Amino acid sequence: MFDRFRDIVVSGTEKLVKPDPAIYHLALNRFGLKPDEALFVDDRQDNVDAAAAVGMHGVLFTDTATLRAELKRQGLLP
Repeated sequence: MFDRFRDIVVSGTEKLVKPDPAIYHLALNRFGLKPDEALFVDDRQDNVDAAAAVGMHGVLFTDTATLRAELKRQGLLP
């Protein structure tokens, strides 16, 4: 699955943890994205809220069907 991504951010490697805003900024810089170009998905509301606070689109993961519908709404899935 991870071969579909160009890179990942591993909190243990970076010595940063969510919801510290620094980890979101690090990810944005690593991927060359502006906050409004990024979609952040997590199963914890505090992490989603922290991503939104730095300007990212945040989605709370509750189940696969809901996430799939949101990704379609965002134009990320057909």
